Amino acid sequence: MDTQNLYADKKAEYFSHIRKDIQSLLPAYSERVLEIGCGGGGTLQWLTSAGYAGQTVGIEICWEAAIHAAEHVTEVINAPVEQALDCLAGQKFQLILCLDVLEHLIDPWSILSQLYPYLAPGGRIIISLPNIRHHSILLPLLLNGSWNYTSAGILDQSHLRFFTRSTAIRMLESQGYRIVGSKDNGLDISRKLEYWKLLVRNRWFKDFFTFQLLLTATRSD
Repeated sequence: MDTQNLYADKKAEYFSHIRKDIQSLLPAYSERVLEIGCGGGGTLQWLTSAGYAGQTVGIEICWEAAIHAAEHVTEVINAPVEQALDCLAGQKFQLILCLDVLEHLIDPWSILSQLYPYLAPGGRIIISLPNIRHHSILLPLLLNGSWNYTSAGILDQSHLRFFTRSTAIRMLESQGYRIVGSKDNGLDISRKLEYWKLLVRNRWFKDFFTFQLLLTATRSD
């Protein structure tokens, strides 16, 4: 499968998000940071300017995004991650980011396994994944038998794998990582729906209102 073709019609905005939502999961400082799927380099640029990172390395499959990232990132490798990691053989990183990228890969389990030796002892890996258990997916599926792909979001047409909280945790742990923190995105509730807060305090209900799962882990050895 030529996965690069899946991104041919993506707009520039798709690659320009700055993931400041990971801030609460970040180490105080990481000398070397690697981001898989760095897009236009916005997140790595922010980490550097905010004092969270020293040297930054980005891997990006899309050429236009990689060219833009090169203006802000110490080193950018324009290649699929499976090939790009060969260029970094023997290097260590105190922080590795996989932010909304693993669901785009044919074998994310293998990539996490390959990333393990690149993570320095005591370092952190942060992943974010769309939550397929979100109510916007489950209700149309249950009520209408509807499963419609979109240009972005949980059912992005370029997503090849789908995860819940438990399967995301299991994926990390199966490759030798130890979970040390987490965060959920999507629980902002309007005043009109204030009573829903009583429901989402329960973990079972909470997952139905979480559209994005963030996990941070370290090496277990």
